[in-house]
Amino acid sequence: MALEILSTSFIYTLLVFTGGFLCGIIRVPIIEPRIGSRYAQLLEMPLMMAVIWRSARLVLTRHKAQSSGSSRYNNQGKGRLIAVGALALLWFLAIEGRLYAWIHQGEDKDWQDWIWDRDPVAGTVFFALLGVFMALPAMLP
Repeated sequence: MALEILSTSFIYTLLVFTGGFLCGIIRVPIIEPRIGSRYAQLLEMPLMMAVIWRSARLVLTRHKAQSSGSSRYNNQGKGRLIAVGALALLWFLAIEGRLYAWIHQGEDKDWQDWIWDRDPVAGTVFFALLGVFMALPAMLP
């Protein structure tokens, strides 16, 4: 059961992180110079919401298929999905924070700067989207 939650949460994280990485490859060199960082990030958010939604549906289908043989799924299914979302958020924060520190290592920045260096508007929407990322596996039918 624990291994199932770990693997499902990690797959969910990787799907969303990959989607964000691909969006960033387009956003930073192409869109940001034209409309600015804040608006480029805000423009990316609906697409990331779609990535999160689709990834959550995919891992939910996978999780239910793995747990269908278990008679305890109905009793513990939501709890497991809450654990998947919470652990996925921890994976995501660890990957993002570490990647930020690695990219900015010559500037003596760490994961805390990753939080505080964000645009106030786009950063607020980003962190709200992380809340959706965490909650969505348990919220979907």
